Amino acid sequence: MPHFKAFAEVVVVVADAAPVLRVFQEVAGYELLHQGQPAAALDRLNYCGAGTGQEWLLARPGCTHGRLRLMCLSNQAGEPRPGLQREDDQPWDPGGLFDFNLRVRDAAAIAQALRERGWRGEAPPVRWRLGELEVVEWLANGPDGLRVACIQRLVPPLPEADRQPVCGEVFNSSQIVSDEALALRFYCEGLGFRLRMVHETANFFDAENVFGLPP
Repeated sequence: MPHFKAFAEVVVVVADAAPVLRVFQEVAGYELLHQGQPAAALDRLNYCGAGTGQEWLLARPGCTHGRLRLMCLSNQAGEPRPGLQREDDQPWDPGGLFDFNLRVRDAAAIAQALRERGWRGEAPPVRWRLGELEVVEWLANGPDGLRVACIQRLVPPLPEADRQPVCGEVFNSSQIVSDEALALRFYCEGLGFRLRMVHETANFFDAENVFGLPP
């Protein structure tokens, strides 16, 4: 089974693409590569005959991976599909992808820029350690239940070639699971992922954390 170094894109279904487009173009510096009918994507998602919609493909200039595809779906009558499937979800709820991760140059500056555009965080930017890595992370909540983890890596510093003026490409995603062994088996044995790191934090909630949960 082949192993992949990076994924091509992350797909996000939204009710209104405009506020997300605005943030990724104005703040993250992404460019719009495509806008149109998502026929092929709908086929892959088994939406054949179930409706139509619009899609937008965004990417960091010159980057061929870690792109962001937004999809806005409607039914056969052209009416928007119902709202959030999981309203009032919480960070500790298992199931589905929790967020996608965006590498940023200055987490505090990104947090302020997104707050000015109506986004909010679970907590202020938090500095914490993940194994040998030390990062500043801000977990941003946007429209339609969209969560983006804005991560500024401090230690070890990123190579100069990977540093971006504002934001890099989408590079990771988080998932809250109820069965760790089953999830690892699915991704590693089923999809061919490699286990990159195992990190246990016994005192995660004894200090500041990205979820804003008190000790």
